[in-house]
Amino acid sequence: MSSFKLTDFKNTSLEVKGMTCDKCADSIERLIMSQNGVKMVSVNYLLKLANIEYNPELISLSEIKSKVQSLGYDLNIEISKANKID
Repeated sequence: MSSFKLTDFKNTSLEVKGMTCDKCADSIERLIMSQNGVKMVSVNYLLKLANIEYNPELISLSEIKSKVQSLGYDLNIEISKANKID
């Protein structure tokens, strides 16, 4: 098992489209968190935002978006504010 440094992770906030309730946010959160390379996720229904801490060497934003789309929602990865965590 390889070990990753804290600096291997990026933190981004993404707009989530299609949520109609808190249960939608919970479903998206569980799905994203189950992906290899995701360290933390928090989805806020009221703000329509997903905050994701992930390792781009293990999973891309496009892959995360595709998983979320499989549930019938969408992520706007075009306006990602990805920043490395120092």
